[in-house]
Amino acid sequence: MHNNQFGFSLVELLLSIVISSIILGAAFGSYAIINRNFEYQNDMRHISQTARMVVDMINKDIRMAGYRDPAAATIDPSDIISFSDCPGGTGCTQQQGSLDRVTVIYDKSSTIRQKITYYATAYPADDLSTDRYRLMKRLDTCNPTSSACSSDANFANQYDEPIADYIEELIFIGYRNSVKSGTGAESWGMGNLRTINPINATSICEDQVT
Repeated sequence: MHNNQFGFSLVELLLSIVISSIILGAAFGSYAIINRNFEYQNDMRHISQTARMVVDMINKDIRMAGYRDPAAATIDPSDIISFSDCPGGTGCTQQQGSLDRVTVIYDKSSTIRQKITYYATAYPADDLSTDRYRLMKRLDTCNPTSSACSSDANFANQYDEPIADYIEELIFIGYRNSVKSGTGAESWGMGNLRTINPINATSICEDQVT
């Protein structure tokens, strides 16, 4: 008569441990790969959202360039919008890469004229050896009813704030009548004025019913 044997042998336990270790290692490796891919996609989404936000912000200000409140003084057309090609352009002393700057002027109200400048600066400040640049937004204001707002001295700085980090390239190009314009101030009439004329017109007169 044979006695019943319960449990596993030492060899079976060792094999189970080895197989379990392989399975757990593969599962952990898969999790690490999936987690890295998730973090990469999340970072790309954040970068894309930030870039879209910055572009929308700049577009909004550029489209407002030249707007004058009816009760405010006129704006010099040469001051409405200006670009500076960097490096080498005016105000491009704090960066070395292709990081242009743009300045627009428009009225927020009859007493507040805004001058907004988007520019890049090295970070840490004044460290031109770094490859890290920040996109800054500078806001200066002037009262067009009490001052001509014709020079930088008439404007008071309100803030300089970073709106994006690790900027590698920022290029603004002005066009005049679909032709690329040179550097410097862009004047009135940069775009195209188009009118739509009908090929023919027909006049229809209906009898009045009483």
